Amino acid sequence: GGGFTSVLGHQVSRTGVAHCGLIFYFSPNDREFLEIELNASLIAGKKYCVSFYISFSDTVRYAIDRVGAYLSPDTVTYSDVVSFSITPQIENLAGNVITDTVNWILIADTFVAVGGERFITIANFYNDANTTTQIVNTTATQTYAYYFVDDVSVIDCGWSGIEENDNGAGISVFP
Repeated sequence: GGGFTSVLGHQVSRTGVAHCGLIFYFSPNDREFLEIELNASLIAGKKYCVSFYISFSDTVRYAIDRVGAYLSPDTVTYSDVVSFSITPQIENLAGNVITDTVNWILIADTFVAVGGERFITIANFYNDANTTTQIVNTTATQTYAYYFVDDVSVIDCGWSGIEENDNGAGISVFP
């Protein structure tokens, strides 16, 4: 796949010929985010498998743990992100600082749609106090955490529960 080299590092795309990069932490409480409109609105009660891959830049000072995805019916603004009032449905484990500059790290989980979600936003939705940081490069002039993002997907995984089947058949459960 393709890749690019810049002052923020080099990474080969996980698949295809392109990926993007974002500042997920820049103190005090500054963030960049990626927002994508889905092909269709999500259906209430359905379970969706959400995944994306990130890779840490090799030229910045900080690595962090807080990266997640938020699915919403409307677009999210910069003010929404830096108000730190959004709770992402999908997120990297707190305390799991991602420092891998070679491999693409999968962040994935499932969630049950409320219905009508049309956008996915990838960001660090936590303020500086609630973001674990690790100094990786003490000589870096870029004093933030920068990550590459690739292969974002939201896939229908089926229904979240068991639908009723009223066909008159009885069910017996034995020990």
